[in-house]
Amino acid sequence: FNVLAKDDPIPEKKMSSIKLSKSDVALAVNETTQLNVTAVYDDNTDIDVTAKAQYTSSNTNIVSVDGNGLITAVAGGNAEITVEYEEDGVKLSEKCTVAVKTLSSIAFDVQAKTISLGKHSEIILTATYSDGTTKAIVNDAIFASENDAVVAVVDGMFEAKSVGTAKITASYTETGVTKAAEIIVTVSSAKVVESLK
Repeated sequence: FNVLAKDDPIPEKKMSSIKLSKSDVALAVNETTQLNVTAVYDDNTDIDVTAKAQYTSSNTNIVSVDGNGLITAVAGGNAEITVEYEEDGVKLSEKCTVAVKTLSSIAFDVQAKTISLGKHSEIILTATYSDGTTKAIVNDAIFASENDAVVAVVDGMFEAKSVGTAKITASYTETGVTKAAEIIVTVSSAKVVESLK
C-alpha cells in the first residue's frame, strides 16, 4: 500500500451515488414505512445520510413523507417519493414508487351452503384489495342473519338452529371504505356431508 508523506495532500473522496433502502413500496392506507438513504463514495465506502437528505412526494394526498424519510399512506393510489442529497457540490437524487392499496370487495367462499340441524360450519370470508392481495377478515367483519332462529353467527361459525333458509350478510369497513357480501345458508334435518376441497 502507498504511504503518504506528511506534507502530501490527503485525496478527498467524492460521492458517486446514493442508494435507497427500497425502490418500490406497497402499503395500505394509514400504514407507514421507513426509507433509508446511503451515500456511496468513489473509494467504495458508504455512510447513512437518511437524516440529511431531502424528501418530496409527487402527491401528498396519496403519500406523505417527513424530513426523516418516514412514508405514510394517506389514500389509495400511486405516488413517487423523490430523495435528494447534496454534498461538496455534488447533488444526487433517486426515486421510490409507492402504491397504496384500497379495499375493493369482500366475498364468502361460496354463494350458498347447507348445514345439518344442530351443527356448526366455519365461515370463510376474504377481503380483496386494489393490488390483488387478499386477507381473511372473519374476525373483523360484522354479520347479520335475516333469521337468527334458523341460522346464527357465533364466533366465526354458522350455527344451524332450526330447519329453514336464511340469508347472512357480512359487512367490513377499512379506512372509511365499507364492503358487503351475502350467503344463503340452508339448514337441513338430514345429515349433510360437506365435500372436501
